[in-house]
Order: sequence, then C-alpha cells, then structure tokens
Amino acid sequence: MNKLYVGNLSPSVTVEDLKQLFVERKLPVTDQVLLKSGYAFVDFPDQNWAIKAIETLSGKVELHGKVIEVDYSVPKKQRGSLETQGVFHKVRSQDGQSLIWKSRPCCCYSQPNMTESSMHEEIVCRSL
Repeated sequence: MNKLYVGNLSPSVTVEDLKQLFVERKLPVTDQVLLKSGYAFVDFPDQNWAIKAIETLSGKVELHGKVIEVDYSVPKKQRGSLETQGVFHKVRSQDGQSLIWKSRPCCCYSQPNMTESSMHEEIVCRSL
C-alpha cells in the first residue's frame, strides 16, 4: 500500500504546500498528489517510504494551523470488511469535525515487498 490519505487539511493548503512539507521532512516528492477540500491522496514510491511518511507526519506536523493526519488510503469497498477484521477503524479527526479511517498496528505493514493482495491475505489469515 503506497497510496496515503492526508487529512485535516486547511482549505488554503495547496499541492505545492504538501510537496514543500515532503521536502522539509526528507520524504520523496511525488507528482502523484490529488488534493480535495480538506484532504489529499499521495502516492509514494514504495511501502517503506509510505510507512516513513506516516511515522514522520501523522499527528506531528502542523500545516496552515492544523495538525495533519496521515494514514493508508482505504478504497470505499474495502473499508467495511477491513474494519470488521480489526485492521482499520474510524476515529474522530483532531479538529473533531469528521471521522477518518486509521490503521491499527499490524506486523503486516512492516514486512518489505508485500503487495496489497498479499497484505490482504496476510491480514485475513491473522484475523481468523
């Protein structure tokens, strides 16, 4: 999983602001940034960089006056099943105004070279 959700963004945040933040934190700058109102999706080159971005940024960095949340992007059709399996859960964002999906600590994410499908299989196996 290399696509990350960046939430709790101020409406004034731009793609350039996000890219500058990545440069400041020594994370790879990517052209794959999809900015919406209050959140963004960012692709990282590999899983190791995605993990580093979550550990470096989530709940620790303020951008335009708001502490940002960073976690794995979860496709809508998978949210319910992954929540049932105990992998993701809904939590209130730091601004208290919206619910966001957060991953639970899982050893699957720290294993190098896992694809999304093998990660999903690993999660299903460990949740049984």
